[in-house]
Amino acid sequence: RLHRVVRRTLADRPIGASATRLALSKIPNALLLLPIAWLLFVQVFFFLRPDPDLYEVSRWLIGSKAAVLAGTYWIAAALLAVAAARAIPRLLRSGIASLFTALGVVTLFGGLIFAYLSPYTNPDPPAERGGGEDSAVRPNVLLLTLDTVRKANVSIYGYERQTTPFLQSLSEESVVFDRAYCVSSWTLPTHAALFTGMLPAESGGVSAARELRDDAPTLAGILREQGYATASITAGYALHRVFGASKGFDCYDDRLEAYLSRLSFARFSKTLQTRFRPPTSWDVARQRSAETVTGLGIEWLEKRGSPASPFFLHLNYFDAHVPYAPRDGFRHFSRDIPQPQGRNEPSRLWRHTKTDAAHERMLFDGRPVGQAPFLNDLIDLYDDEIRYMDHWIERLFEYLREAGILDNTIVVVTNDHGENMGEHDLLSHGKALFAPATDGILFIYDGRAPGTSRRIDTVVSQADVFPTIIEVVDVNGELESHYREKRRFRGSSLRPLLNGASGATSDAEHNDWWTNRAVFAQIFKNRGATETSQEDQWALTSLVRGRYKLLWTPDGKRRLFDLVSDPGETIDLGALGMAALADELALDLVEMESHMDVARQTSSPDEVAAKMRILKSLGYVQ
Repeated sequence: RLHRVVRRTLADRPIGASATRLALSKIPNALLLLPIAWLLFVQVFFFLRPDPDLYEVSRWLIGSKAAVLAGTYWIAAALLAVAAARAIPRLLRSGIASLFTALGVVTLFGGLIFAYLSPYTNPDPPAERGGGEDSAVRPNVLLLTLDTVRKANVSIYGYERQTTPFLQSLSEESVVFDRAYCVSSWTLPTHAALFTGMLPAESGGVSAARELRDDAPTLAGILREQGYATASITAGYALHRVFGASKGFDCYDDRLEAYLSRLSFARFSKTLQTRFRPPTSWDVARQRSAETVTGLGIEWLEKRGSPASPFFLHLNYFDAHVPYAPRDGFRHFSRDIPQPQGRNEPSRLWRHTKTDAAHERMLFDGRPVGQAPFLNDLIDLYDDEIRYMDHWIERLFEYLREAGILDNTIVVVTNDHGENMGEHDLLSHGKALFAPATDGILFIYDGRAPGTSRRIDTVVSQADVFPTIIEVVDVNGELESHYREKRRFRGSSLRPLLNGASGATSDAEHNDWWTNRAVFAQIFKNRGATETSQEDQWALTSLVRGRYKLLWTPDGKRRLFDLVSDPGETIDLGALGMAALADELALDLVEMESHMDVARQTSSPDEVAAKMRILKSLGYVQ
């Protein structure tokens, strides 16, 4: 309508008539394709080869690269809608032209609004830090979490494939813990343990309604008070700040990118699309690649405010999480998989459990998950993702050496949890506490003492990382005292083990404590619970003490395993005459729960809704 009004108004004037007709009829419609060129520009410069300067510009303009992409698509859709109305002469004589124009305006403003109000926000501004005269002599701390990497699939622990050649070489100069255990089997509560030294029941962050508790001292917060620059760069949506994981960090970079120009997810989905959910932009947007995480980590190190002060940097590598989509040039073990036939109903394979008999028959013709014909192909893809992650971690260390940073840096490498690959007829993680999902990877490299090589067979917990770092960097010996009182039920410093081959000391009581120590893991009944009354029920709790592991449910069901003779956890000793030992370990679980300061902090209804969307998008909530 505006087009017609302008044309008629100007056409009535003799001087402007011919010029107006020429302008309105001869302007090439190809000019309206310029947004497509802009879209390609965004893809190339913001996604394929991120440039720090352009990256900063995009962050300043609209908050994140994900917003750039979404906004650009919307703007392109707007102008293409106008182009359609302009290019089809018949539409100019009908009301459809108005419809196309309205659509263009709506999508244009929608794109701009999305860009400026995107939930992918900028990192937190730098916060005030403490410090003193001794802050400069304290070591830097680098914490690497290998998301969803199972212990059995890394060469550090004897895997026959060289999935982690660099990390293996680094571990040969480190203290390696052979019996580390995760506190849960999904991302948020395990990172909460790393950051607070608490089990999930105490730390919070276990469902949509309960975020990480505000009153818990965090590793980043304590180190910041001591003069450390603190930063975390995350790669997966499960660590979005909405869950409270950003507490204590000067910079918490949880922005996520949609790597639509890397069609590896499409390639993966094409091979198994009848079993996996079809790809969407948000499937890919939920994660960053190891290349990006390493690049942003290096960028932060180069740009941090005071290079003379120590830093605490956490990098979360997410590549081993589904979808397993190895990048071109990093396919060492996998191959192109022929598309399976006869499967008409798409499914999220990793949600499958053996209790869903109908689902099992549909997908596997009655065969359990562990016998699925394509399981080996999935493992090949998974191993390639681990190898890709290892490659970019090696690039990070090359920078640290060249910059002279590594010599005064303590590096902690751990996984947050593992992954089920058919064991117990399970895939993925977060639904059980069997070994594939809870066996921990943990080794500590001290750049101040290169060449240190030791393997420790003592049972340790993921929650031990927090007090260990606090004690190792605490030259004044004042920071860890508030965690000693409940060390049996929270993390305990591993420094005694770092100082000796077996952790043995002259303190017999101390040695006995390590020998008989129990470590725990927990999963809540309903991570999608929106009320705290539902959250207070555990789906499963586990305990490991010595060679034995107990699985316990709130209704009293127990399963006891001997991890030495039965590492696959298939034989329930409690049903074979060892009920007394199961009872003894169950008492430890009851005592542990009785000493817990259970987190009660809840979120607002709006926050719960936002978290539910995240958990559903990740497949953690049905």
